[in-house]
Amino acid sequence: MSANKLAIVPKQSPIVPPPSKNWFTRARDGALVFHGETFDDHVAAWGDAQNTIDGGLWGQAMVAASLETKYRAHGVEEFAKKVGRSAGWIWDMARAYRVFQFSSQLENVSFTHHVEAAKADSAEEAVEALAKAFEKGWTTKQLQGYVETGIEPELKAKRGAKDSTPPELAKLHDEAVRNELTTKIAGIQEWPDSATDPLLAAVYRRMKALLEWQRDRTVEKDCAAIMEIFTAEEGMELPDCVSLNYIMAWLNLRGRLMKKSEVIARIDVLKRLRMLTDFSRTTSKGPTQRGVVTPVYAPIDDYMAKLEDVAFLPDSTARKSELHADFIARAEKYAPELLPEKEAEAA
Repeated sequence: MSANKLAIVPKQSPIVPPPSKNWFTRARDGALVFHGETFDDHVAAWGDAQNTIDGGLWGQAMVAASLETKYRAHGVEEFAKKVGRSAGWIWDMARAYRVFQFSSQLENVSFTHHVEAAKADSAEEAVEALAKAFEKGWTTKQLQGYVETGIEPELKAKRGAKDSTPPELAKLHDEAVRNELTTKIAGIQEWPDSATDPLLAAVYRRMKALLEWQRDRTVEKDCAAIMEIFTAEEGMELPDCVSLNYIMAWLNLRGRLMKKSEVIARIDVLKRLRMLTDFSRTTSKGPTQRGVVTPVYAPIDDYMAKLEDVAFLPDSTARKSELHADFIARAEKYAPELLPEKEAEAA
């Protein structure tokens, strides 16, 4: 072909996209069924779910749960980038689907209500919390507060407390740390079911519980963990008083890992709230004793009475609610600077 002669380019046929796959169908009982298999299937179905099925967010939640099962933590992080959402939201959706897939999803409360309720300690508590939110018309923020503290917003309002989270209830870890812990928790979610030995299954469940406790730590929960030293534990004698080293060892043995500086700070809070007292000088030989006195701490009698009363309550939600109410009441009486509304008044 000569240099000055135009080359003839054959005409190309227009690109025809492949037909859209029906990712979702209904089973005979009306349950939604997702048919995606590959990672790309999950990405494609994510967008289709919002537009092609009723309750699109539940379709996306089903995709999230399937993805979590098939591709675990790394897959969820990559998927989140593909669909433009945070990995934390994908985990939340997957958890909501797993909790409510075999129970009644309430049409009159939002999907976000289901997400917040699913953060409860158990599926039973999640269903109960969602039912309360529906009956009492709670907002998602009010439901979130109930799941975290066990206190209904109406009771909080009766005490005159503001609808904001005081410092001692705020999560200790920043969002990046909590997201990392959430990712690790999701990564071992299925380990117990696939364990080759019952002992390994128990170990994996324990690992998950310890990571969840660390993720959800608050100053209040740290304080409660320390005071558990003085509650009845089968096969162990209750100590009358304990040293800092004893507290550290006790917490470490049970996976309640804290820095030494954090434990010292929590002891200070417990002393200010009249839950714990410095027993060192009482047990010494007197003010003229020479040398270093090792600090030891003992529970104050009225708080021991509270722990004994709470132990007889029928369920964990009631016990958690009662202890939380006592913690806030002590803060209001003995350390009001812990509460934001008191800080505002002082300013």
